[in-house]
Amino acid sequence: MTTAIRRRPSLTSAVLTQPVPLATGSGATLDIVISNGGQQPIHCDQIIVVIPVGDLAQDLLPPNQKIKASAQSTAGAWSFTQMQQGALEGIPDDEEFIFNGTTQDSYRATRQDNSVHAFTKTGLHLTLEIPTVNDEVGTASIEIRSHIRNSDDGNWRWEYSHHQLDKYPARANLTPVANLHIVEGEADSKKIVTQISRDKKFTLKWDGPDIAYTLYSPAFKNGHVEVTKGEKKEHYHTVDAGVVTRDTTFTLRAKSPSRHRKRDSYLTTTLTITEPKFPSMDIAGHIRAASITAGESVRSQEVKVHDEHGSVSIRDGKLTATKQLFSEGEIATNGNFWIKGKVIEEGST
Repeated sequence: MTTAIRRRPSLTSAVLTQPVPLATGSGATLDIVISNGGQQPIHCDQIIVVIPVGDLAQDLLPPNQKIKASAQSTAGAWSFTQMQQGALEGIPDDEEFIFNGTTQDSYRATRQDNSVHAFTKTGLHLTLEIPTVNDEVGTASIEIRSHIRNSDDGNWRWEYSHHQLDKYPARANLTPVANLHIVEGEADSKKIVTQISRDKKFTLKWDGPDIAYTLYSPAFKNGHVEVTKGEKKEHYHTVDAGVVTRDTTFTLRAKSPSRHRKRDSYLTTTLTITEPKFPSMDIAGHIRAASITAGESVRSQEVKVHDEHGSVSIRDGKLTATKQLFSEGEIATNGNFWIKGKVIEEGST
């Protein structure tokens, strides 16, 4: 009597989801890493990822949705092409009860130069961006097929691995609120900024479940603005040009929709403004600037200006110039005008 020994897979794979766990009705990203599980080089010319498609609990992707796929490897470029949806093998009637099955969406990864990838010290990172996980809670199983051979023979074979992904209802304390950032312009902009001019529009964007949010900032009327739950899959709020005139901090609050598990989430980001505008300013210490322009007046115990000609200061009502005092117009005084030195009239000899 002999016992069959289960062969260890030549390539190992792992799947990380974002968010963790997956949330129904929300977007998701699958990061799949594939590497050599043994000591000998393994050659691979094709990898297929099979994703269940449908509206059932065991499905992941709703029908008629397209996944954005990409691959990264330090050993060379890979490309993805979507294969035609597969079919299930049926069981003859009256033999046994059949549960409803599911279709499958397959994605094939091949080297762009049609060469063979040798898995030695390098691995392969596949990224699948899913627009929306279907609305049914449950567990979906994805299959990874690798077409491989050993380096010392020419016999190609298929290896299979399976990964189960759980889907839960979306809620604020399950699906994380993350990636609060600011882009210049409208929501479709990709230009991330941390500093912007007062005369430019910007948009706050973030990831999270499809719930209601509140943005807090002194720039908003009453200090906050409500971002209601809507049909859009992206979350954002656009601020018109001129609304924010100085450095401002924004706080995002995600309101938990559950009365029994009330746990709000918060994120904060700060935007700095070039040439900020202040209605008034009190400074206890010194001000050092290349130039200062005031619409009305500047009040200070002492105003001192330095340049290559020396310095001019005003303190306790006295104007003092250490070297020269120039005036493009007239100089008038209600009292005495003291000069220590000579008065030289321009143009005199």
